[in-house]
Amino acid sequence: MESCARRTKLRTALLLSLIISCLTLACTNPALEETPLPEEQLPFQGGCEEIPIDSVALAQFWQRFQHAVLADRRTEVVAMLDYPIHQLLVHEWNFSVTCDTAYFAQHEAEHRGTEMTAANALERYDFLFTPALKTMIADTDHRRFLPSQGFLAFFARDFGMGCGSDIALHLYAHETREGWRLAIAAV
Repeated sequence: MESCARRTKLRTALLLSLIISCLTLACTNPALEETPLPEEQLPFQGGCEEIPIDSVALAQFWQRFQHAVLADRRTEVVAMLDYPIHQLLVHEWNFSVTCDTAYFAQHEAEHRGTEMTAANALERYDFLFTPALKTMIADTDHRRFLPSQGFLAFFARDFGMGCGSDIALHLYAHETREGWRLAIAAV
């Protein structure tokens, strides 16, 4: 048993040594440098075509998300989000809805450098999912995501709210190996 473990360690050490030698040789030998293929030999041409988003799956995800938000099923909602969500950006977006300069100024420092994570999402849920955002989610059809391949910008002014600010809450609905998720940011 001991000789088997010793042989395994020796093989691993030799393999690592071989890898390091090859990398060193490749980095110092100009003859081994990679040369780009001529354009006519590239495997595909014609630019970058986007794969269309699965509109049926997006519609199903968005409907589940809307129902979970409106039914206040918080655990279900936070499980559909990507993290982190930067709170200062959300605070700025909330300001674009409320236009409350005094509140914004008083609370700006507490949100700077603070993030909503999977671990604290339930305790910070109301900060993100305000009545205004819930209204916007309820009033948004999944087809608004389609022209931009899953991206959507929520401007308060588009929903008859706020003071005309250019700050938008950006949503990105995308499919992962674990299923559909929603990333949230504000700019």
